[in-house]
Amino acid sequence: PRQFRDSVPIDHYRLSNHPFRPITGNRNPSDSIPTPAIKKLPELNFLYIKNHGVINGTFLTTALPSFDRFKKKIHQNELQDITFNSASIYPFRPLSFDDDQAVNLVGAVVKQTSRATEGLNSFTIPEGKYAIFNHYGSYDYIAQTWNQICMNWYPKSGKALRDAPPLEIHLGTDDSESSLELVAHVMIPIH
Repeated sequence: PRQFRDSVPIDHYRLSNHPFRPITGNRNPSDSIPTPAIKKLPELNFLYIKNHGVINGTFLTTALPSFDRFKKKIHQNELQDITFNSASIYPFRPLSFDDDQAVNLVGAVVKQTSRATEGLNSFTIPEGKYAIFNHYGSYDYIAQTWNQICMNWYPKSGKALRDAPPLEIHLGTDDSESSLELVAHVMIPIH
């Protein structure tokens, strides 16, 4: 976003030539508009803990310890058998590059349950259509995937956003050395 360009070193917001981003290489970022899968998804149940903070323009630094807390709560409540992929929901846009009040919800998609979920919150993600983008490689670069979606795909897509939160579905850990491993879906609610 433009408001960050004056306060952030240029290499923070540009797509880089880093080995984990081989798809973009030296091309102009606007030439590599991602192509999503468009799917209608059923209502999803989401258990989460609330997290605050954006550091250097990313939720990642504050979210990782929250995922560890969330996993402990899942084990304490014996909910492992109903838990699917971990996920993050971003209900509000950060107001600055270092916004300690920005909210994200860190948790997992789960089967419907009536079991106790002590220390966890629940949220129902409404059914509807999503543009689903794949993120490959390190989570350190997932902000670049979001930027490509928001700055290049969405303005040219002709799609309208629905009143539902965008989310990330995390498919794997970030311990792979492979730059081509699919690690997350970025899901944008559309009409």
